[in-house]
Amino acid sequence: MTHEDLVEERRERARVERFAIRSERAGEFRVASPSGYFYNVILRSLKDRANSCDCPDFIANHLGTCKHIEAILLKVRRARWRPSRGHAEIYLEYGPEVRIRATGRAAKLLGPEFHNGASSATDVDRFPQLLAKLRALDGQVTVRPDVLEHVTRELELREGLREEQRLLARLDRWRAPLKIDAYPFQKRGILFAACRERTMIADDMGLGKTAQAIGAAGLLAQRRGIREALVVCPASVKYQWEREIRRFCDLPAVVIDGGRIERESLYASDAFFKIVNYEALVRDRQALSTREIDLVILDEAQRIKNWRTKTARVVKGLRKRYALVLTGTPLENRLEELFSIVQFLDNRLLGPMWKFEERHLARDERGHVTGYRNLDEIRRKLAPIVLRRRKEEVLTELPPRVVNNVFVGMTPQQLDPYGGYARTVAMILQKPVITDVDSERLMIALNCMRMLCDSTYLLDPRTSFGCKIEEFREVVSEIAQSGHKVLVFSCWERMTRLAAQELEKLGIAFVRYHGRIPPRDRRHLVDRFMGDDACRVFLSTDAGGVGLNLQAASYVVNLDLPWNPAVLEQRIGRAHRMGQRRTVNVVNIVARDTIEHGILEVMKLKRELFRAALEDGPDAVTMSAGGRRQFLQTVRRLATKGAFAAPAPEPKPAVPGAELATALSALAKGLRVEAAGDNVRVQLELPKTQAAAVRTTLVPLIRSVADALIGALGG
Repeated sequence: MTHEDLVEERRERARVERFAIRSERAGEFRVASPSGYFYNVILRSLKDRANSCDCPDFIANHLGTCKHIEAILLKVRRARWRPSRGHAEIYLEYGPEVRIRATGRAAKLLGPEFHNGASSATDVDRFPQLLAKLRALDGQVTVRPDVLEHVTRELELREGLREEQRLLARLDRWRAPLKIDAYPFQKRGILFAACRERTMIADDMGLGKTAQAIGAAGLLAQRRGIREALVVCPASVKYQWEREIRRFCDLPAVVIDGGRIERESLYASDAFFKIVNYEALVRDRQALSTREIDLVILDEAQRIKNWRTKTARVVKGLRKRYALVLTGTPLENRLEELFSIVQFLDNRLLGPMWKFEERHLARDERGHVTGYRNLDEIRRKLAPIVLRRRKEEVLTELPPRVVNNVFVGMTPQQLDPYGGYARTVAMILQKPVITDVDSERLMIALNCMRMLCDSTYLLDPRTSFGCKIEEFREVVSEIAQSGHKVLVFSCWERMTRLAAQELEKLGIAFVRYHGRIPPRDRRHLVDRFMGDDACRVFLSTDAGGVGLNLQAASYVVNLDLPWNPAVLEQRIGRAHRMGQRRTVNVVNIVARDTIEHGILEVMKLKRELFRAALEDGPDAVTMSAGGRRQFLQTVRRLATKGAFAAPAPEPKPAVPGAELATALSALAKGLRVEAAGDNVRVQLELPKTQAAAVRTTLVPLIRSVADALIGALGG
C-alpha cells in the first residue's frame, strides 16, 4: 500500500464507523469510538497534517492522521469551521521522528532553542529551563500533557540508566528486594526492568522470570513510589502467581476473581499486586479503560502475538506508567508476532506495521511472504528494551537434558483412515486455487491424521487401536519403578484419558490436568504432584505446559508433537528449570513416517527464525509466513517429505514351526473348560515364561486369522 492508500483507508473508516463527537473547547474534541474507548483530538488545520490524536494508531502510523481526525474533519467541513489564528502552543509532533513543536508567541520566545519551531524529542535535558522562559507568557501558552509526560519519562529514563550502571558495579553486594538470595543474572534482570521502565525479559523458560518481575515491582515501589502492579497472566497460573508473590516478597496480592461486582471491588482494593487472567481482563475492559495503572506485568505475552485479536487490543489499551513483558517465546511462528508484543511496550520502536512489513518481509511476485530480512536492524532496535539469557549462559550448574525420539508403527486400523485423509490433503494441495472451505477441510484432515497417529480412539471412542499406549506403558512403568516422577503431555484430552486408564491398570498414582478444570482446583493438582512422593505422574494437555513449576519431575514424555516448537519447549521447561538437580530426560513418542515425523523438520525452521530475530543469528531467514499462506507453505513442505503418504504396515515375521508347536502345546496344557448348564467357563493358567511365548507367537496369528475371516465374510 502507498502512503495515500493508507490515509484513504482511514478516511473510509471515518465515513463508515459511527463516532460520537463532542466539542470540548476551541479546536479540541472528544471522540467515542464504537469499541467503547475515548480519544482526544486537537484540530489545528483543515489541510495540513498538523492535527493530533492520542489514539495508538495516530502515535505509531507516521501518517499525520487517523480515523478519529478524519471523522472530525468530515464533520467540521460541513459546518465551515475555521481554526483559530496565533494560538501559542507546545505539543508533540508524531512523524517519522517525534519532535517537540512550538507555535505562536511560544515559538518566537524559544526561537534560539527551536529550529523552525521544532526540537528533537530526545533533546530534553534543558526543557525544564525552557519552560521557565514561558512564565512570562503565563496563561497565554498551552503546553500539552503528552509533552510533559514525554519529558518526564525521558529524564527519568536517563536517571534510571545511571542508577542501573551504579548498582551493576556493586552487584555482588546489592541485595534485591526479595526474600530469597537471587542469582546474579536475576539481579541484572530486576535492575534492567526497574531502571528502564518499559522492558521485556525474554529469558529461557525456567530461569525465574516471575521472581525477577516481583523484584522489579518491589524496586519500583522503592525508587518511584508506585502503589500497584497489575499482573496479567493465563488463568492456569494466576494462583501460582499469588503463591510466588507470597514466597518472594511481603507486598499484598489478590487474585481478581468472582462476579463483576466482586472483581471491581478487588481492582479498587489496597493490594499492591492484582492478578487477573487475560479472559477476565477482556470482560473488564470498560472498568479498566479509565484507570491509570502504575505497572502492568504481562506474563506469557505470546497471548497478544496476534495484533488483530480483541485480547491484544484490550491489553494494549491499558493506560500504564511502567510495563514489563515476560515471555520465553516472544516469537513462535512469524516475525509479526514479535512486532505485536513490542507494541505493548513502545508502539513506535519498530515503526508502523506498513513500514515494518516493507522493510523486513520478503515477498514473491504474487505478494506471498517468502522470508525475512534486515533482522540485525531489529535486534539493534530491541537491545535497549529486551533482555534475553539462555540457560547454558547463566546456569552452568543446571543439569543437561537428554532427548530421545522413540518411533512406533501404526496398526492396520489406523493406517486405513490415515491413508484416506492423506489422499484428501494431496487432492486439495493439487488445486491451483485453495478456497477458505478448502483450508478448513485441509485443517480438519491434518488434525485427524495427527490424532490417528495416537489412536483410533481419538476419532472413534468405540475403538482403541494404536501402538503409542503400549510404548507409553513400558516407558512409564520403568520410570515409576526407578523412583522418578514424570510429566506426560498430549495435544488431545482424549489421549490423556487413554494414558490415565493405563496408569490405573498399573497402579501408578497420578494427577490429570486439562483446560476444563476450574482454575481454583488446578493449584491443588500441582501441590499434590509436587508434594506427594507417591504421586508419580503429572498427566496433562498443553494447558499444563504454560507457567507451572514442576521441577519434581526429571522425565518428560510427549505422547505427540505440537506444530509449534515453542509449545514443545514450554512442556519441557516445566521440569528443566531452576531448582532442577537431575538430568531431564525427554521422550518423544513419534509415529514413524507420518505427519508427526515431518513436524520435526518444520520445528527446525521455526527455531532458526527465533534465533535470528532475538539472538546472534543470520540477517535473513527464508521461511514461509503470513496467515493461511504460511500454513499452506508448511503443509506443502511436509508433502515434499512424504509426510502424507500413508506408511506401509510393518511386515510380520513368519513364526517358526518349532515355536508355534511349543506355544500351542503350552496353550493346550493351560486351558481349562468347565460346563455348567447353558454356561461355559474358559480359564487359562500359564507360567510367566510360557504366557510370554503364547502372547508373542499366537496372538498375532489369531488376529491375522480373525481379520482374514472378517474380510472373507464381508464384515
